[in-house]
Amino acid sequence: MKRSSRAHIVAFSAAFVTFVVICALWIISLRLGPPPAPLVAGAAAVMVPLALLVMSAIWFFIRAAMHGRMQWRVITVLSVTIVVPLVIVTMYCGPIACYAAGPPNHMLGEFIIGGSALIAIVHHLVLNRYPAEPEDGR
Repeated sequence: MKRSSRAHIVAFSAAFVTFVVICALWIISLRLGPPPAPLVAGAAAVMVPLALLVMSAIWFFIRAAMHGRMQWRVITVLSVTIVVPLVIVTMYCGPIACYAAGPPNHMLGEFIIGGSALIAIVHHLVLNRYPAEPEDGR
């Protein structure tokens, strides 16, 4: 079973809009706290969008690799898109440092894990709104 290219374009567009909203919320959250050093602020402003792009690419790769082998449900999507970023964020800055509010990380872990899960869920739900077509054209 495959979906039309229109379904994929709409799902990717919805995921991209979600990505932009999460990045905007990240920038707002950086501005709400005490101002970090200029060099740190620039790197922090770029860190979450890059991490979300990487996590989204990993998610789309996993979904494409597992196409037809498993049924993607919301709970499956959530478990994959929470576990993979959780492991990567924990390897990056440890089990506690990325989740603390305030400088230097400003809740980096929550934005990366929650953002990647939200992007994947939006993509999944929008994609499943379109009916699947049989692969042999019938």
